[in-house]
Amino acid sequence: YQDTLFIWRYAENKLQKKLSTIAAIKNKKQKMKALNSFSKSVLDITKRKPTNVQAYYILGTIYFHKANANLPGSFSELVINDKSLNIPKKTRNQFIQAIKYYKKAIALSDFEKAQPTYIIKYSKSLYFTSYASIVEIFSYLQSIKKLFQKKEDIRFYALISIYNNKSKEGIAYLKKRSNTSHINDLLFLATLEKLAKQYTGAIEHYKTALSKTTEQKLKHLIHFNLGEIYFNQSLYQESLNSFTTALTFN
Repeated sequence: YQDTLFIWRYAENKLQKKLSTIAAIKNKKQKMKALNSFSKSVLDITKRKPTNVQAYYILGTIYFHKANANLPGSFSELVINDKSLNIPKKTRNQFIQAIKYYKKAIALSDFEKAQPTYIIKYSKSLYFTSYASIVEIFSYLQSIKKLFQKKEDIRFYALISIYNNKSKEGIAYLKKRSNTSHINDLLFLATLEKLAKQYTGAIEHYKTALSKTTEQKLKHLIHFNLGEIYFNQSLYQESLNSFTTALTFN
């Protein structure tokens, strides 16, 4: 039994390493081809050993990477442009397939002991498809929030916190775990502050971002968001001025 267990764990480690290698491929066409080929190999494992938890987690992650590659932008870009829940049908179906495999793994194991990388990808799949409530997604993320190292994961937790009526916690977490040296950092922070109705901070960070860019598209986005903030504060003249300025950059 010990020998068999060792062999399976060795095989699982090799699968994880191969998946990490494929996920790092930059060329989309090459990545999709590698993911499709790899998924067939992992499916064969589940046929031979239907209770292999790791294989189902890896299959879920394969489909997550397929869906992620087909998103019309990064998570941060989609949130900044208010398009994170407006994804193509094909991409949504790939996220749903990821969820199905993750759920098979969860049914066979203790999800709380799953690797954080699987929990975050499962949670993102649930978010992009609206397959679960924000409360449920937040419950998965809260216990592992200190483990997040990637910028997109930190931002995802902050966003889910705000949607879960924990705005102060979400903004504080984002500020503590991020910096605002780059314009995209400023735009993401301002976007979440706007969602959290922390309008003073949002205005400040949008204006700082405005001073750092010459891009027409970004200027339009910033002025449009400022217009919405002023309108929400009943500052109608300031709102009109911002919307009018936004139109000049459209």
